Amino acid sequence: MANQYNLTNRETIRDALKTLIETHLETTNTLIGEFFAFQPTAEEMGGQSPVGWISSGGSEIDDFTMNQRKLTTFDFTVQFVILLASGNSATAEDRIDAINKEMRDLFSHEDQRAKLGDGGWNKLELGKSACGYSIIGGKEYRTEVYPLTVEVKDD
Repeated sequence: MANQYNLTNRETIRDALKTLIETHLETTNTLIGEFFAFQPTAEEMGGQSPVGWISSGGSEIDDFTMNQRKLTTFDFTVQFVILLASGNSATAEDRIDAINKEMRDLFSHEDQRAKLGDGGWNKLELGKSACGYSIIGGKEYRTEVYPLTVEVKDD
C-alpha cells in the first residue's frame, strides 16, 4: 500500500536545526570552530576547538485517523567539545558555560518555531544537558551534550 501521507524527512529537520544553532552562535559572537550536521571524526574536526554537532536520534509517529494529520517526533543530540590542553582548563570551562548560555537562550523563546520555517512546528524542546569529558583522537575534551526534541505535523 502506498504511503498517503507526506511525512517529514528527519535529515531536513536536522539540517534546519544545524543552521539555526550555527547562525545563533555566529550572531552572538560565541566562538566555535565549526558546527557539523553529523558527528565528525577527529580528522574532520581538524584540531578546531570548540566544535559542535547535531546528530539524529530516534523518531516516533503518532498514528491518527485517515482524516487527521500525523504528528512526528524527532529526537536529536547536540554536542559541543572543547580541547583540554595544559593550562587551559579554566578557559575551557568558561567556554562551555558561554555555549550553554547561548543554547538555553536560543531554545527558551517561543518564536524559535517561526525561525525554523513554515509554522508547522508543534514542539521544540531542549532537554537537560550533561557535562563530561571525552577522548577523541587521543586528546581529552570537555564536553556538553543536549537532548533536543522536535515535533512536527505531517500532512
